[in-house]
Amino acid sequence: MRTLWLAQAVLAATLSQHATLHHRNTFKHHPRYLSQRLLRSSCHSGGNNDLHGALDKPRPGRVSERRRLEVELNGLSRLGQWQRALSTFNRIQELGGGAPTRRELYNSLISSFQLNGPPEQAARIISRMTSEGVPEDANTYQAIANVYAQRKSWETALELLGGYRETVDKPRPEMYSAIIRSCRGGGDVAKKKATEIFASMGRDLVRPTTAVYNALIAAQASPDKALLTLGQMMSTHVARNAQTYASVLGVLAADNRTSAVDEAMSLMQKDRIQPTRQVFESLIKGFSRAKWWHGVAEAWRLAEGSNLNLAESGSKKTKRILLQASLQTNNWEVGLALFKSFEEPPGLRLSVAMIVSLSANRNCEEALRLLAVLNPRADGAKDIAFLGLKALNALLAAAMRESNWEIALKALESAAVIGVEPDENSYASAITTCARGSRFEEACGLLSKMRASKLTINARAYNPVVYAAPSLEKAEEIVAEMKNGNPSIPAPNEVTYVSLITAAARLKDSQAARRWFDEAASSTSYQPLSPYAWNALMSAYLRTSDSEKATELIREMISSGASPDIRTYTAACGACEGEGAWETALDLLEEMHKHELPVGTRTYQTVIRVVNKAGQWDSVLSLYNDLRGRDIIPSANVYSQVIDAACNLGDVDTALRLHNTAERAGKYPSQHSVYSLLNLLSHKKMTTEVIDIMQTAVSRGLTGPPSAYRTVLNHLKSETKPPRNGPDDTVGMVAQIHEMQKDVVINQIEIPAGISRSEMLDQIVRWARLEVSQNLSGDVTSVVRPLSRENGEYRGFTLEIGQTKVECVIDDRIVPNVGSMSNGRSETLRDLTATTVGKFFEIRRRRSETVTEESRTLLKRFLKSLSLAITNYIAFGSVFADH
Repeated sequence: MRTLWLAQAVLAATLSQHATLHHRNTFKHHPRYLSQRLLRSSCHSGGNNDLHGALDKPRPGRVSERRRLEVELNGLSRLGQWQRALSTFNRIQELGGGAPTRRELYNSLISSFQLNGPPEQAARIISRMTSEGVPEDANTYQAIANVYAQRKSWETALELLGGYRETVDKPRPEMYSAIIRSCRGGGDVAKKKATEIFASMGRDLVRPTTAVYNALIAAQASPDKALLTLGQMMSTHVARNAQTYASVLGVLAADNRTSAVDEAMSLMQKDRIQPTRQVFESLIKGFSRAKWWHGVAEAWRLAEGSNLNLAESGSKKTKRILLQASLQTNNWEVGLALFKSFEEPPGLRLSVAMIVSLSANRNCEEALRLLAVLNPRADGAKDIAFLGLKALNALLAAAMRESNWEIALKALESAAVIGVEPDENSYASAITTCARGSRFEEACGLLSKMRASKLTINARAYNPVVYAAPSLEKAEEIVAEMKNGNPSIPAPNEVTYVSLITAAARLKDSQAARRWFDEAASSTSYQPLSPYAWNALMSAYLRTSDSEKATELIREMISSGASPDIRTYTAACGACEGEGAWETALDLLEEMHKHELPVGTRTYQTVIRVVNKAGQWDSVLSLYNDLRGRDIIPSANVYSQVIDAACNLGDVDTALRLHNTAERAGKYPSQHSVYSLLNLLSHKKMTTEVIDIMQTAVSRGLTGPPSAYRTVLNHLKSETKPPRNGPDDTVGMVAQIHEMQKDVVINQIEIPAGISRSEMLDQIVRWARLEVSQNLSGDVTSVVRPLSRENGEYRGFTLEIGQTKVECVIDDRIVPNVGSMSNGRSETLRDLTATTVGKFFEIRRRRSETVTEESRTLLKRFLKSLSLAITNYIAFGSVFADH
């Protein structure tokens, strides 16, 4: 019996196998089966590009030419290649010899128009189908409705509904979903029609599905109706998906309803729906329509928390919104990293906004690089070429603030390359920048270019040339040209004389400065003179240390009705630096207090410097006490001057107290003050204090000349008692200091020889800035500062978490280049002349650095992510790859 049962089982399995083979042989040449097999093979072998090649390549065997074209038509329909699909369809009809074309082929052809095909062409195909006597079915109507839905042609889509109801016995919800989707963005009339179509589903006995509800939420675009529809889905037990919440969140965000957004996110969590990229993109687009850029940044942060890197995987529109949000929230470092991730420039307006943001944050080099590749005539922009001029002027203004004349000249050269014509403001900014950099010849050359461009040359462009003149005779010659009455040269104004007086002050010619001041004062056009003219003359007396003239000028200002300001008095105090004039500076300070002028740190710093240089160290300490009594915060220079005075007086307690106060306030004294204090402490045999200050100095990088430490150590050699809390001899102390200067290697990652160091470090620096700005935000401030080699390439970066500083750099070891795979064989080729700098990527920390518990937690999290990012680059070629 058991044998009979086994025989029956084997026979049944054999018959089933033969039946399966017969079924496959029968249907393996069916068009739908072939298209599915072709799509599967293309997906396994590489995507759409391979599919296009597979469609172009004829398949051997028993497949006829017509059947092969039908398979090709089905594949092109899924890809949305409507032009090729139409050509293939025409070839099928030619091979048919006038025989009626099957309805399925018409449906496939119409479906190819869903992505980007014109609805008018799809309508012609329907007419062609009718003329050939091919009746429409539900799939035909569905395909044409999908085309209209994609193109938002809601009026034409509504006309299909009557014919659809007459053709089919039982309407399908997919048809209603397509027609409702076509009403998106069609105004109030379209929204009303979408609601009516949804209501008609009840009369047609069609149960709404999730896709229908999703289409209705997107078409109505109303926050109240979206919440109402969502509640209706819950009450009728219709399943919600990520698309549902994406539509709801997009509508709520566009109306800036943050509380409703939080509620919808909570409902999505209760439904156990994982937020997808589409959900966050919808949320970001909604906030961007509401112009709430901080909401966009918050949605971006939430997406990063869900392991969705929208900066890499988001659509182009989403990345443009994220870039705009970064610029609007002044997060220019993140914006720059995002800008560089675009394969093509994100558009002229965003490029100009990026340049303006970089210029405002004084990143002129990067702004110049973007300006050089700017194309104001891109994207068919005919009337926005002025945006290129806006970017140029923003960069020139930033270069003027930094007095970077090289950037200014390169910016004008780049403007000529990209076809942007500078205007009067552009040249005026560039000339002023060259003048501040003492580039007289370049400033004159820019004036000549202005004349050649037939631009109006005003005094704003001429005055900086006067200021930059290399000699007073040349400056007077330029002013004489301005006085000649030539219409092409502007007449001198008060700023011209101020520039001339300032040039005389720079050349330390106070007599010439006074002469030009008197000439300006005698002119009725400039009466009364502004404080700028008085301060320019005062600066001449400051440079020549003429305290008598400076004091007389103060009295002259008061008698003429002008009111000296705090700058005038401060410059007059600085002029008292000559011998025996320190008392005058104290009198001027008292006069400032009498007139209730806003005396600040800068004024006290000037007076303290004058008194300290005169050797009046008791007065220096009195000035410091007066400064603190007036609740004025001392600067680092003030602390340094007062510590020097205390050291000169031999007041070790006061000097040490001032040093500790300055360290706690973050106003670190100068090297000279630290060495003066060390000498005083070593003379007093205060070894413990010497070690503490030397440790602090070394931790701040004040290594100084070896002679400074040697002098301190020589003073300690004569001590008979062992130092308190320190080494027993000076050799041990020096060893301790040298040990503190060594770096502790926290982690070390070997980089293979075939990896490009420069590209890897560029990506790591961009990744570190993004990681710190998005994942290390908290009570502790975290900053990433790039480190570069002499050739400008990155060698790593410095991470500062609170008071903790960590260096993440590649070492300077030389490794030979290694190649692989030659003539089909795996070989290792070593060329001893070809080398690469950098074997290990190291994370280092100074031994003297103190690490708090909060900094330690953030540092561990960052270093773990950094190691993963480097591993991703070695494995996949990008630190932003998903691991």
